[in-house]
Amino acid sequence: MLKQLYYIILILNTFVLLAQEIIIPESIAYKSTQVGSARQTLVETYSPRSTFDTFLRLRDAFEKEMEIYIENPCSEGVKRLRVLGEKFRSIIDLSEVPLAKKDLVGVNITLYLMDIFGRIDYIKLDSIPGGPDFNSSYVPFYRFPKTPIRIVRIGENEQQYEYLFSGDTIKVAPQFLAEIESLPLRSKIDVSSWKLEWAHFAGPWIPNYFVSYMPEIFLEIILDTPVWKIILSVIVILITSLLIYKTWVYINFKTKNNSKSHLRFSIIKPILIILGSVWIEYVIERQINPSGRFYEVSEHIVFISLYIGWALVFYIACCIIFETFPSNKNGQLFKINTKFFILAGRSIGVIGSICILGRGAFTLGVPVMSITAGLGIGGFAIALAIRPSLENLFGGVILYLDQPIRMGDVCTFNEQFGIVKDIGLRSTQIRLFDRSVLTIPNAQFADLEIINWAECDMMLIHETIRLKYETSAEQISQVLMNIRSLLELHPQIDSETIRVRLKEYGESSLNIDMRIYAQTKEWNEFFKIREEVLLKIKASIEEVGVSFALPAQSLYLQDQENKNLTQKNNF
Repeated sequence: MLKQLYYIILILNTFVLLAQEIIIPESIAYKSTQVGSARQTLVETYSPRSTFDTFLRLRDAFEKEMEIYIENPCSEGVKRLRVLGEKFRSIIDLSEVPLAKKDLVGVNITLYLMDIFGRIDYIKLDSIPGGPDFNSSYVPFYRFPKTPIRIVRIGENEQQYEYLFSGDTIKVAPQFLAEIESLPLRSKIDVSSWKLEWAHFAGPWIPNYFVSYMPEIFLEIILDTPVWKIILSVIVILITSLLIYKTWVYINFKTKNNSKSHLRFSIIKPILIILGSVWIEYVIERQINPSGRFYEVSEHIVFISLYIGWALVFYIACCIIFETFPSNKNGQLFKINTKFFILAGRSIGVIGSICILGRGAFTLGVPVMSITAGLGIGGFAIALAIRPSLENLFGGVILYLDQPIRMGDVCTFNEQFGIVKDIGLRSTQIRLFDRSVLTIPNAQFADLEIINWAECDMMLIHETIRLKYETSAEQISQVLMNIRSLLELHPQIDSETIRVRLKEYGESSLNIDMRIYAQTKEWNEFFKIREEVLLKIKASIEEVGVSFALPAQSLYLQDQENKNLTQKNNF
């Protein structure tokens, strides 16, 4: 099966190389054409006369190239015809037409114009404005006699004026052609209707005899396209889609037990969509050559598939990059939580994919800016409704960025003490020392004063040692010296931080303040060290013959009758 996948990709890649005309701009294809009248025809639009003269010269060149192509179908002939089609579009005002529809609209207007001017009375060039004394400032448009066809002035100032066939030609030309369709068509080749001839025109892969021997039922026109072209186009789309689907199933089967491989290999899926769309576009547009409404539908399907493929490629690529980034060469994670990278990668992927799809929708003529403005107003209302959730989301982002705590850290907040169990997008979970789990919304947790004990380089042991008042000064000095000595000998006590001093005369004891730092970050190790230190201190005090003081309180009672003062000591 792996070999089959390899061959499928190899075949698609070969087809894409064959379809290089789709990627190479028409100007480059035109420069590569060394013969034919397509290269020699110049486009001039400085006056109505020059524009119409350009149209006539392009029509003659088109008829000549069609005659050559019919006798010898080849890809070079298709290139020359496409160059002429591009020149035809350059003399038509298509400024209001969406980018994805410019080819279709340009072809339709060109065919209608060739059918109309081939049927009406011959128009003399001298009768059209554009002589040596022509002044474009006084001629905003020119309308051909007895027709609704106009050539209009385009441009913002006199230096940028040019005259093009008006954009409304696509609306008025079909109606006018229907009125004069009974008139014979003047043409250098045997053609009764250019629109009908172009509907049956196909690329070099489909020979002319294939169409000539076809039954009449397959030559009928549906959606402005012959039935045989519709059937062939659907077959190409179905076969390509089936190959892509089978490849998807194979990829899912091979990577279903490995999440990382599944994510990395999943980028092949949208790449196959892109390659399949390019292949379908090449076969349908350059070889089958549908026209009219069916061409528009098929072109939109391919166009949408391409942009969906690119959007998916961008999204999956972002997920792969941001999920791989936190790991170093040894596979160990950096200190930054990987969830933040996953969230950032997916967010960037979603935003980028939306921009790509928005660009595709704009190209198709969808009013993206109006929709965006409407979504902005609606989004404001939605944001108010989900404000608490957004606050928690941003609180989680702040926790990821500032990182006051990480998962597994021991922390103190609001007199609570516990271990960070999880930091989610909405809330943070803390496992308290009674083994219960406390869930706090991120918006609240980010505003708390948090003590992170995991960030300590050493842990403090601070104790008060209480001795009886009967202890002599010599004994106190001996106790202090013994405690300092045993602390300096302890391997896990920082000797530079040892502070053991007689602090004060307490209410019932002589208080010695001990402040030292244990060289550990683990709580279990800390309690062990503190236990060892306290046991050794107790033993050293007992060696000197000193006892610990117990909290004591003296209470004096007075008998009102005998007025004798009695003292009672409570321990």
